[in-house]
Amino acid sequence: MVSYPWDLVNFNGGEIVSDFGLLAPDRGQRKRGMIYDGAHLINPENIVVGEGSRVKPGVVLDAETGPIWIGNNVTVFPNAVIEGPAFVGIDPSSRSVRRYTKTQASVPCARLAARWRGL
Repeated sequence: MVSYPWDLVNFNGGEIVSDFGLLAPDRGQRKRGMIYDGAHLINPENIVVGEGSRVKPGVVLDAETGPIWIGNNVTVFPNAVIEGPAFVGIDPSSRSVRRYTKTQASVPCARLAARWRGL
């Protein structure tokens, strides 16, 4: 149960793990986007890359502690580090992904919340 607004952030990682188990495509269908040579995927069976998405060289997707879901039409640029559990949705801010840590999600409502908090 959510008692405080920050509970939404605290529960986010568990919800990402739960959703991944329910909604992730079959293992053979998880890499629909382009993953360039030089991108590093740790625990790749827990990573989904959506259609039209690009994971550039130098990116580290670390799904050792939880799944990573990259939505459709997202570009993750070099030197980005994403640690699971994490979800990166259709969001222009994903262009500047540098480091996502556990429990983070990037979706339009997450940007709105960040603006509301003054970040």
